[in-house]
Amino acid sequence: MANFNAHATGGFLAPLALVILYFLRFGLIPPLIDSNAAILLLSALIGLICGLLPDTLEPPTNPRHRGVFHYFVGTLCFAGLAITLIDVTSFQSWLTDASKFLFLSAVAGYASHFALDIF
Repeated sequence: MANFNAHATGGFLAPLALVILYFLRFGLIPPLIDSNAAILLLSALIGLICGLLPDTLEPPTNPRHRGVFHYFVGTLCFAGLAITLIDVTSFQSWLTDASKFLFLSAVAGYASHFALDIF
């Protein structure tokens, strides 16, 4: 089970990883980020908050504290993120619209919590 710092770091880095994946796939910085760098910082902060959200909703009482907000919602976020990354057209559209990107950042931050708890 990861600790507070690991979840905060994972959540903060998750949206940044999306931008790196976009760059690796398309060879350019997403136009949204290129024209407005503040959105990148905002997305990272949203990812950080959502990376900590499962433990806020279900405070850890023991190492096996995971319940519905960890497993069920975490699995949905992880699966939705994977599907978005696989579909090139969908992935491209998610990183060119501010509201979609911020929502995807929240999903990525939440999914990072799930991934860190698994490993």
